[in-house]
Parts: sequence; C-alpha cells; structure tokens
Amino acid sequence: MIFPDDTTIVDWHYLYRNFIQPKKPQLNLIVISFAYGHLDDHQPLNVERLGGEFAGLSSAPEAFAHDVLSPSDRIKYLLSCAFRLWADRARVQTRVLALIPGYTTLAQVINRTLRGQSQHDLPDPSATYHRLARFIGMIIEDGNRLVFVAVPVPRRYPLAQELRDTIRNAGAELIDLQGVIPFTPADFPDGYHLSAPAAQQFSKALARAMADNDYVRSALEQRAAKPYR
Repeated sequence: MIFPDDTTIVDWHYLYRNFIQPKKPQLNLIVISFAYGHLDDHQPLNVERLGGEFAGLSSAPEAFAHDVLSPSDRIKYLLSCAFRLWADRARVQTRVLALIPGYTTLAQVINRTLRGQSQHDLPDPSATYHRLARFIGMIIEDGNRLVFVAVPVPRRYPLAQELRDTIRNAGAELIDLQGVIPFTPADFPDGYHLSAPAAQQFSKALARAMADNDYVRSALEQRAAKPYR
C-alpha cells in the first residue's frame, strides 16, 4: 500500500508505469479515492516530484509528450531527475522552517484558510479528463480492474457527467460515497481529512459498498478463478 501525499492522477500514472507494471503482478483490484476535481486535467503538477520520484529520466519522452509541456517545467523535471536535493527542496525548506518556534502551527492555520479559499479543488464544468482516460486505459490493457471512490469532505461536490462517462467508457467503475454517513464538521478536524473514529465508519461503509458492487465482485471472482503464474 502506497500513500503519496497530495498526488494527482499523473503521479499515479507514472507510479504504476514504473513501479507496478514492470513486475506484472496479478492484481485483484486497484482502488483510488478522490475528492473535488482531483481527477481532471486542470490539476497542477508537482514537476519536481514527478521527475525525481515517480517518472524519472526513462519516462521523460512520455512525460514531455503528454504532461510536462513548457520549457521551464521540462528543465525542472530534468534537474529533479539528476539532483535529489533539487527535487526535494520544498521538503527541505519545510524542515528548516519548522525550526522556527510556532511556524508549524501558523502554517497549518494558513493552509486551512487557503484551502477554504482555493478554487483548485472545486469541480470545473469545462474540465477535461484525457489524462484520466489514458491512465485507466493502461490499467485495463494490463488485464486489471480499477475503481474510483468519491470520498466525503466537509462540503459536497458534484461529479461531472464527463467524469462519469470517462470512467465508464474506459472500463472502470465509480463509487460515490458522499453522504453515505452524516458526518459533521467535527469529523474533519483539519477541515479536510476524517478523524480516526470517522475514518473507521467510512472504511466500513466502503467495504459494504464494494461488497454490493457487481463490478467489484466480478473482478474479485474472475481473478480468484485464475491460477497465479
């Protein structure tokens, strides 16, 4: 299980391409959770992390063809492939600033405020999903099955029909678990993530939803019937 913080569908594309696909595992099911507009093409890329952690120099041709398009971003990408310190400079900066008394607490307050004001997370009615379709196509072509789970956050968000169509037409499945449990603002202590007790409730709800889903049951039963190579 891998939990890269604050990643996008592009990060997952290259994570799968470089770390999972070469091993050719027989996967029962891949489950990816998301909220707001995290699956659309408008999500900003962390070019340094993409080059230094997930894609690397070997994936530069694909990345430059589809994802990292500007000359300045391509330079950042190549520098991140070559120099770990450059790729992780934001993390180093955070560690250094954390030495300042009170910085961590103040930063959390600022982040919560900016998150509430940010428009990046809001679904965009003009959004496109070409990267998502490319990612799903790669997974399905390998014979694996893929489920996307819309998770609850403090404010409900609509799921665009274009998103639903992209997932369905590419051969994946969408499970919307918003509102499945009547969470309150107190269940989101940082204004975004569930508290530990609320997360346990959600996990049980997710398990029930997957157990009742024909796509999920079919994927698990079909894979179980095939002998491992």
